[in-house]
Amino acid sequence: MAVINVTLNPNDAGTGHLLSTDNLTDTVTAGSNIRATHSKTAGKWYWEIKYVSGNAALAMGIADIRYPISSAVWNTNSGDGIYLRGYYGINGPRIPENTAYGSTWAINDVIGVALDLDNGTLEFYKNGASMGVSHTNLKSLGTVFPFFRSINTTSKTFTVNFGASPFSYSIPTGYQAYANVSANKILLSSGNGVYSLKESVAYKLNIDSEKNFLSYGADSITSFNGSLTKKRNIKNTSAVLGSGKTFEHTVDMSKRRVDKITLG
Repeated sequence: MAVINVTLNPNDAGTGHLLSTDNLTDTVTAGSNIRATHSKTAGKWYWEIKYVSGNAALAMGIADIRYPISSAVWNTNSGDGIYLRGYYGINGPRIPENTAYGSTWAINDVIGVALDLDNGTLEFYKNGASMGVSHTNLKSLGTVFPFFRSINTTSKTFTVNFGASPFSYSIPTGYQAYANVSANKILLSSGNGVYSLKESVAYKLNIDSEKNFLSYGADSITSFNGSLTKKRNIKNTSAVLGSGKTFEHTVDMSKRRVDKITLG
């Protein structure tokens, strides 16, 4: 898996948001909304929100791309509210239904969000303990983003971790960090060496590390066509491969002729 730079989005926000810490911390002084930079349409994803300081009146969860970022509707299951699913930090109701669900959060609490777009469910965790499934009706939504709404104008600060750094609590079984994205890369193995060809350059990799795999693996089999102008030897790295990486690609010879590949 590669990690993408998911943050809060200053270009998809209402008024009163002061972002810091690489756009992962928000000090907000208005009743307004903000979404994250990246969306999902399928898969099982996890992220965390930490209550840093100020007022507790923050709603969090997901918003469909059709939810207007300037909307003031958040706790009614009609109008723009039909595009929201979430939890409100004061008294813990689910939104937009505004019915009993979880508990109030306090400063230094961490809320984990487990988004299952394959089965259409949403679940929130408070300091590592599940508060139960809040919603089972996500399949009526389309493209969704992590979403946050400050309910009033009293200053509040929260920070979000989408997975670029270690989480405070364990990811629920079967889920992965929201910032993860599948990386399909291709390498060639010959003798005691591993090779890649990118932009007319042959790279010899002396170790099958995750860093080398993501940095130098070819994006497509078409990268292996054409003439080579340079060869580079890549030094070893101490990075260790994680699970889920494969270094294999089957070429359908009936569709693509390969005259000769010489490595050495």
